[in-house]
Amino acid sequence: ESEIYSDSWHCDSRTTDVLKLFVCLSDVTEDHGPFQILPRDYTIELIEDGYQRTRNKMPNEFVDPDRVVKATGASGTAMLCNTTKCFHRAGHVGKGNIRDIIQFQFVPAENPLPADTEDWVNSVVVHPSEPN
Repeated sequence: ESEIYSDSWHCDSRTTDVLKLFVCLSDVTEDHGPFQILPRDYTIELIEDGYQRTRNKMPNEFVDPDRVVKATGASGTAMLCNTTKCFHRAGHVGKGNIRDIIQFQFVPAENPLPADTEDWVNSVVVHPSEPN
């Protein structure tokens, strides 16, 4: 009856320049509750039909299942997407199953990394949309 994790269709509330790479750490089938996303053009159609870019519990019946893209496949399967611009959600994990996935976020640098620094990692500034 209630949302335990991000299993309702939604768009993230971040700046639009953040790309996310989801990598499956284990084999993922439909029974493992794959990450699901809708293409940008379809997301725009849904928004134009009145759905907000927030967690307003868009009914599953409203979403065309043929337009849902799911991160299923062998361990190492990856999906690169912009979760601010596309409706997405977590799938429902079937009883006795798990879904291990890691997420990498890519954001543009405000300045080039210093060329003369061997310890460049200490020069990286956290993106304004991320907590320190």
